[in-house]
Amino acid sequence: AEQRKKIVLKVSDRLNQMGNLVDSMLSFVRGETPTTEVVSLREVMLNFESAILPQMEKSGSRVSIPRLDDTLMIRGDSEELVGCLSNLAMNALESSDGKVLLDLWVGALNSQWLQIKVRDNGPGISEDIMDRIFDPFFTTRALGTGLGLAVVAMTISDHGGEISVKNHPGGGAEFLITLP
Repeated sequence: AEQRKKIVLKVSDRLNQMGNLVDSMLSFVRGETPTTEVVSLREVMLNFESAILPQMEKSGSRVSIPRLDDTLMIRGDSEELVGCLSNLAMNALESSDGKVLLDLWVGALNSQWLQIKVRDNGPGISEDIMDRIFDPFFTTRALGTGLGLAVVAMTISDHGGEISVKNHPGGGAEFLITLP
């Protein structure tokens, strides 16, 4: 009974997260802006870890998430931010042939801005499509919708921030999210 209860809670959490992802995509298509409140990045990172860990473990992959205190706060939508990070993680998993090492860094750039770096050890992004990956409906996958990274970019923009991507010299892609 105890194990069933844990499984039901996990399934329920995943269904809620999937519902939030669908809501995010619908909000993007409708051009809606998310509701905002003061959000702790520690909470965002804990929720992200909870959301992505089952997929990471299933593929034998690892995620490195910094442990934060409650000093890094932003005005935003926690679920939307978790969705952005989860989307980046899922893209890393789907683009890699092997085990993925996903490394996050979070820190204040100054008293007004903070940054989240999401780096993977995958194949990176082809230079000829780098400037198009945030475009709506652009995809390199046969079954892709081309909305995932477009939703990420729109969500970060709605939070007053910016997102960029580059290939890391050591291999893999590195997404830089800067938020007020």
